[in-house]
Amino acid sequence: MKLKVALLILLVIAVSLSAVALSACKPRALKIDSIEVVGTSLKEFYALDEQIDYEKAKIKVYYSDGTSQIINITESMVTGFNSSITSENAIMVITYEKVSVNFSYSVTYSVPVQTAFRIQMVKKEIDGRKTTVSVRATGLSKSGPVYAVRMIVQSTSDVTINSVSLKQSGFTLTQQWTGYTQVSLIIFSNDGELAIEEDSIILEIEATRASKTGTLYIQSIAVSDGENDFAVPAANSLDIGETAS
Repeated sequence: MKLKVALLILLVIAVSLSAVALSACKPRALKIDSIEVVGTSLKEFYALDEQIDYEKAKIKVYYSDGTSQIINITESMVTGFNSSITSENAIMVITYEKVSVNFSYSVTYSVPVQTAFRIQMVKKEIDGRKTTVSVRATGLSKSGPVYAVRMIVQSTSDVTINSVSLKQSGFTLTQQWTGYTQVSLIIFSNDGELAIEEDSIILEIEATRASKTGTLYIQSIAVSDGENDFAVPAANSLDIGETAS
């Protein structure tokens, strides 16, 4: 009986010693001293609406034991980056394992832009030489409410702009035509309280081509939030040729 007790005690001691040994062998997580952006992997100057290239963006991580490693920056590590408006010496923050570093950047465009609102054109339908184009409003989730939009629709000389129709209920459209290749438009809320909806079709343009191809442009865009007017970048030029997008 005494022998069994002694063996049991020895077994407990052996297990305890093994646990201590394993614990001693287990690597400890290294403390991060600091991080820094690697070289030019982040840009100091971005074009309007340009995004970070996360395949190239990297930081160098410095550990408390003097070692370091380079890792890729992911989107979830970045706060404060906004290329939808122009800015000078704005600050984005990169955070890795609760350690952060600030990085200064600027967003440039030909004119100051202080709204994320954008206009996009998409071909909706093609019937012979006639093309119907949808005009979409985007960026409202970032820009805040928009109650009025001003723009100029233009075409190349081989395209006739036939008509522009409003697709937002509760709004009014005014049109001022300059020949058949240009029309100035104003869209505004009837009650001044109804705002344009995010990612909504606000207009449809019908145009006729004299040849297989032709181009539409939307320029001189501005919006109002009810108190201030903001310049908006020109929309994408659109080839209204034979293939629907």
